[in-house]
Amino acid sequence: MTTVVASAYVDEWRGLWTDGDIATARVALNRDFPGLDVETVACRFGRDAAQRIVAEAIQSRRSQLEAERKQRTANVLLAVGSPCHLCGSSEEIAYVDFGLAGDEKTSRNWLPTIVSVAASSAAAVAAIALGAGRFPVRLSGPSKKTAREIVHMRLALCGRCAAARTNYSRRPFPTLEDYAQHPLWNQVRAAGYTTLLEAEALTRYTPA
Repeated sequence: MTTVVASAYVDEWRGLWTDGDIATARVALNRDFPGLDVETVACRFGRDAAQRIVAEAIQSRRSQLEAERKQRTANVLLAVGSPCHLCGSSEEIAYVDFGLAGDEKTSRNWLPTIVSVAASSAAAVAAIALGAGRFPVRLSGPSKKTAREIVHMRLALCGRCAAARTNYSRRPFPTLEDYAQHPLWNQVRAAGYTTLLEAEALTRYTPA
């Protein structure tokens, strides 16, 4: 039933499928269900049922397209299958991890401090009541947690470009201008991720 309804409504979904996909679906529709159209489907299965199936199919397709878009973006961010970002060569590609980060966001957890103060105060009162004299109360600040959103990226370098940027550690060290050659550099920065984190700095952060 879903196939029949979906095939009948194929013209309404331009933009979700290519013209080639629609043409193929129309050929299959005419072959398997000659003369089938939207009204025939609505009469056969009920208009509400047909529209519900159409809505579900459209939502499924949109979800699929969004997942494919995210995967393509991830591939570009991480230079999957990419030639050298600096010269375009595909020889001996090496990758340099880096990130573009947003502003740091610091949160403080006051609960350990409150518990600590309460416990220290209780101990001080008890000590004074027992005649132990002065009792030091140690107050500590709240625990601090720093987080920031980071877009993980990779710079693709061919063997020649990597060698030109390699120091005594035998690791390539790109310049800021090199990182800026990443195809999504400007878009990511425009989204608010403006702080460059090179490979070593990137390892200091763990995913939430």
